[in-house]
Amino acid sequence: LVGSKYNISEWVDAVFSFSALIVAVKAFKESQRMRRISTFNALFSQLIANHKDIFANNALKKTALATDYKCGTKIAVIDSECDVFSNFYKYYEVRHEDVKKTDGDVNIVNVWDDYVKMIKEDAKFNNCFKYVYNEIRTVLDEKTIDDDAKKHYISIIQSYMNNDELFCYLINLLQHYGFYYREDGYKSCLCKYGFFEDLLNSRDKHYSRLINDLRTTIAGQDLEDIIGPLHESEMK
Repeated sequence: LVGSKYNISEWVDAVFSFSALIVAVKAFKESQRMRRISTFNALFSQLIANHKDIFANNALKKTALATDYKCGTKIAVIDSECDVFSNFYKYYEVRHEDVKKTDGDVNIVNVWDDYVKMIKEDAKFNNCFKYVYNEIRTVLDEKTIDDDAKKHYISIIQSYMNNDELFCYLINLLQHYGFYYREDGYKSCLCKYGFFEDLLNSRDKHYSRLINDLRTTIAGQDLEDIIGPLHESEMK
């Protein structure tokens, strides 16, 4: 009996030791996960700081034209005292009717490229959207955060962009996919996390009108991949 008591005692000790080991391993894994999240939060804060600096660049606050650009009738809408983002919106409005024609020669790629060639700070303008792409990609590729957290981080990025900047980025994406025909899952993630919802639901319905008119163009499928199908609220 004494021996059996010792066996039971040893067995109980072993169980408790094993349980303690499991708890310790779980605690270690959780501490590692929290450390990685803390590291990502620091990285994300730096990404946002860089984002603000890039979009607030003084060279983009006014629109200087390229010295070798040949003036045309469409250039009249460009206001040199306005920023490059709002001027693209104005320029796109003028070109919109051409883009809408499903059998026309003018498409998103043409409009974007024409505007970029027109402005002096074309590299800084394009770099804004390359940065946003990589900023969002960094969030999407982070393994330590779940879908809800990713949506939260991406909504923060979106909140630092005004409607003209969001509109520029949307057209930039359509230009990119229209030219390169590359599917990397990025479009569906933008749709999933509702990156352009605020733009589509803006009180200024000009944005949603211009965007939804593109659904019948050659860019229509890419557009639907990015923002989803037409909602009733957008039909009004």
